[in-house]
Amino acid sequence: MTNIERYMAEGLAIDKAEGALYGENRTGQGLPRKVKQAIEKREAIVAAIKEI
Repeated sequence: MTNIERYMAEGLAIDKAEGALYGENRTGQGLPRKVKQAIEKREAIVAAIKEI
């Protein structure tokens, strides 16, 4: 097995393990839930202020 093949096999094994842990369709690029909730709350407050 060449270094490249070993590197690719290791990457695929890590990807499979992370898929099992976090879910297959999760890329890790999304915001954490708490951050997303804070953004949504801020948007709701800004919208409410605009209505006043």
